[in-house]
Amino acid sequence: MRKRMLVLGMVLSLLFGMSVTAYGADLPTATFDGSDEIKYNYSALENFGSAFSDMLPGEERSQEIVLKNTGSQAA
Repeated sequence: MRKRMLVLGMVLSLLFGMSVTAYGADLPTATFDGSDEIKYNYSALENFGSAFSDMLPGEERSQEIVLKNTGSQAA
């Protein structure tokens, strides 16, 4: 009986553990397409999204920003 409960617990944990889907936040992207403007995929342009919005002096943070050149000219 104890083994059956253990097996049932393991099966249920695998079943529920694999059904959880995690979605990561989109990376901030700056795209240049040859026009006069650079297009961004986030709305708070002054803070590069929300990563630096409540930053204090002396605090260190880093963020990955994807740069894309979709224009016909070489980078």
